[in-house]
Amino acid sequence: MTDVLRPEIAESFGCLDSGAIIDGDASHASALRELARSSNRLIQQSSPVINVMFDASTDGAETTVGSCVGYGAFYSWQRLIAGPLLCPKKPNHRHLDGRIIANIPADEQFFLQVTTSDRAFSATAGESDDNVFRLQGTGSWEPYELLGVPVSDQELEALGLFAVNDTGTTTASAATYGSPTTAYSGVFDFDGFGTLDVPAATWNTTGATLADDGKFAVVISSATDGDQVSPPFRILSVASSTRLRCEPLIGSGWGGPIIKNTATRTRWRFDIVALSRFRIASIALYSRGSTL
Repeated sequence: MTDVLRPEIAESFGCLDSGAIIDGDASHASALRELARSSNRLIQQSSPVINVMFDASTDGAETTVGSCVGYGAFYSWQRLIAGPLLCPKKPNHRHLDGRIIANIPADEQFFLQVTTSDRAFSATAGESDDNVFRLQGTGSWEPYELLGVPVSDQELEALGLFAVNDTGTTTASAATYGSPTTAYSGVFDFDGFGTLDVPAATWNTTGATLADDGKFAVVISSATDGDQVSPPFRILSVASSTRLRCEPLIGSGWGGPIIKNTATRTRWRFDIVALSRFRIASIALYSRGSTL
């Protein structure tokens, strides 16, 4: 028996050396069985699929360049990072596990949809789907686990990341930006293409305006039951003290109905809400061969 078959090899290294099975030489049945087990274990071990990192400094000097930061849309899924990303992985691994480190406003929820070759993007995806995860905000950096995302059994995986957050509830300050900004049921016209006209409005056109940073959106809803009747429209500019120019958060070209309130017909209401700001430090996903 050759020296490489001595038990000391397994004791010292915890595995079989490549010389344990010598071509053309006699092989021990135990060594062959152990080699097969080692190979199977290696195949089953998780492997990195994607690991992206962003600037997470808290000095405030680099909050845009090199960072993954923005305002969340609360009507439809928005792409979180450019993609889909083509990532190599071990074949026959059918699930992804991972972690995202993010800073989400306290008491607000973000939902992350991980799309793969086995789970295509869905505009109607919800928390009950196995590739959607709820991230509960704390106002500070938190790690969130992503477990059991289904993937194909191929060596190359197409990954996409989409996010959506809670409906905005923080209204713009009328004292800072001009009025009205919330629960207004007087006279107004909303043309469905992004122009809101309120004859009695006194919105600021200079200094602090509702167009600052693109963080405010107009939400049209039913005055009776509060149901939202259009996508939020991000405010682009304050054309005058009585007119706002906006764009739909779900993309340009959306043309909805003309919504009007008159002195005697107050069917609709509008609210100007602040979009939630999120920031991401890292996203890491690993493949594995079996369910937990």
